[in-house]
Amino acid sequence: MRRLGALAVLVVLAAACSSAAPNAAPSSPDATPSAVPVVDAVVEPVATAPAATPPPPVDMPILTRPVVRLDRRAFPFGPVQGFVAPTADDTAIFVASLPGIATSYGQLLSRYANLLRMAQADQESTRMQFDAMHAAPRYVEVLRRWLAYRSADDDVTVEIRDIGLDRAYAKPWGRLAVIDIHFVLVDQHKGRMNGPSAGERLVRLRMSVAGTWQVIDAFDATAGRWLEGESPRYSAFSLENEIPDVVADYLSAESFAPGVYPGGATRPPTTAFWKARGDALSQLGRIFNSGTLVDRHFEDVTVRIMRFEPATYVGDGVLTVSVTGKLVEIAADGTTRTVPFTQPLKFLRTYGGGAGWFAVDAQEPDGSWDSGGVLALSEIDRQFG
Repeated sequence: MRRLGALAVLVVLAAACSSAAPNAAPSSPDATPSAVPVVDAVVEPVATAPAATPPPPVDMPILTRPVVRLDRRAFPFGPVQGFVAPTADDTAIFVASLPGIATSYGQLLSRYANLLRMAQADQESTRMQFDAMHAAPRYVEVLRRWLAYRSADDDVTVEIRDIGLDRAYAKPWGRLAVIDIHFVLVDQHKGRMNGPSAGERLVRLRMSVAGTWQVIDAFDATAGRWLEGESPRYSAFSLENEIPDVVADYLSAESFAPGVYPGGATRPPTTAFWKARGDALSQLGRIFNSGTLVDRHFEDVTVRIMRFEPATYVGDGVLTVSVTGKLVEIAADGTTRTVPFTQPLKFLRTYGGGAGWFAVDAQEPDGSWDSGGVLALSEIDRQFG
């Protein structure tokens, strides 16, 4: 490249000299004209890496989740069994955790009170935590007034003091589910425009503690009653909208496809039903590994609710359903077998900051139930792992 640059400079200088010189007298015919050599720029090709060839698309094995349609019909509700007294050991565990709850709840309310001063992402995260923590709209309405800014430059700090347990409640099968607590809520406002101020409020709350801790009610001391009361927190509408997905998950565990292993048991064999189901799912795994069947799935599935036996007003209970549809099995040689079926099932619905569902029983073709009549809900409604 230096050689081409030098020649280019000579060309420019020669052209400049030629234009600057005065007009010369015509040369004699014998004179040999002087010509400036024309240099053509040589563009040397630049080596470039070949374009990367995109990898071929990979076909991931997919297991199609069964579509479950609701057969909507009226169904009966049994009487609510109601809460029972928990064990002293369970109660002691929650009493020991109250100071930590007081600290975390005060921090959450402080962040929520100063929401507008946060970055957008922090605002959304705090709102989600606040909403998940509260399922008591009348209490939340009052709480927002306590935390509201007094002036544009206000800064709010919330502290929870003197927290204590009033009473604890367990589900009929023994798991501690709800507690009543009291504390003093102190909200300090530090704005300079209106000056500092502080409010102390005696609060009594009812909290669901079976899963995620959640405020479900607040006590109105003047009226002498709970704001939300003990009206059912469930309905036919909510059960009908939840159960199709529950059944789809149940059947998905019994399905497989090329490259997609059957799901297997999601619970340990701590009940008669889960022992029978675990054995059946293990057998499906052996069939998949043998290659005898390459595809097993369900089509035209419908679920009908037969009865709901509520255990608590917050929504725990046992739902009995009837599932109908077609079992489709495809053998290695391509042979397809379609088997219509009707399967009565029982599911436990639990509430712990949200609804959870667990299969608890299945009826066999001879009319017997795998549980033998013993659902053992205390073994189902517990955490593993």
